[in-house]
Amino acid sequence: NYPEKKAQLFLINPLKDTTIYGEEGTEVHIPAHSLTSSNLVELQLKEYYALSDMMINDMSTISDGTLIETGGSIYLDARDQTNKKKVTINPNIGLDIAFTDGKDDSTMQVFIKDPTSKKMNWILPSRNVTKVMKKWSMTETLLDAEGNVVSTKTYNSKKEWEDHLKVEAAKKKAADEIVAKKQENYEKLKVYDLGYINCDRFPNEPMIPYAVRPDDSLVAEYFIVFDDVRGVLKGTAAGGKVSFGQVPENKKATLIAVAFLGDKAYFYKKPIATSEKQNTAVNLRRVDKSVVDQQLAMLK
Repeated sequence: NYPEKKAQLFLINPLKDTTIYGEEGTEVHIPAHSLTSSNLVELQLKEYYALSDMMINDMSTISDGTLIETGGSIYLDARDQTNKKKVTINPNIGLDIAFTDGKDDSTMQVFIKDPTSKKMNWILPSRNVTKVMKKWSMTETLLDAEGNVVSTKTYNSKKEWEDHLKVEAAKKKAADEIVAKKQENYEKLKVYDLGYINCDRFPNEPMIPYAVRPDDSLVAEYFIVFDDVRGVLKGTAAGGKVSFGQVPENKKATLIAVAFLGDKAYFYKKPIATSEKQNTAVNLRRVDKSVVDQQLAMLK
């Protein structure tokens, strides 16, 4: 019932330091050689900061059944412009990302979408880096603004390459210092994986299991949006109840249920306070789809 989030497209020269800026405020710093291609790279970025976007796109902020507070989610994909093959991130370099809502909070960490789970589940990525060194060589190809090859040079030893990098780094030191001064007031998080990436932290407060009684007349999706914890939980229906896993205790929140049956929309919304003893029963009512759109857009 809702279109997929629109992607923003960027053309990157992976041999140069580059910073891209998303329409919703995300900054992605791409160090030279952090993308594993010597050709121009097509980078795709999607941003998920509005709570309505998180609900519509099934981006629940949950990690192994426990709520996590989010500073924003993004999706990254990179393709070699020449052959359209997927490009990965160099595990020895990584990307640096400043999330719009999480860049002022030093307690935020990078979470990635669990590749082993069919449901949305955010996990902390492994930080293990494996280096495989065989015969060493590095070819640097310089391109102009239009993507034409200006020069190509191969370095046959790591020392030769590192000496070259030191010379190049000295040339741009002044420019780097200017950039650093502009960016010193907020946090950037190191990223080594493409795909869905989240900026989160675990709330430091007591947690309890929370569930509600569903409306058995319709197949619906159930959500909790908290007043003072930035996050969205999607419930799982089973055994006559909808479970939201572990949530902060005694927090004000809003319980929302949405169902679509053909061109008919059904909606439920109620303020709640999370309590293990509470047993809220959901009763959906028929509304125009514009009402659902309006209510989701109002979420802060």
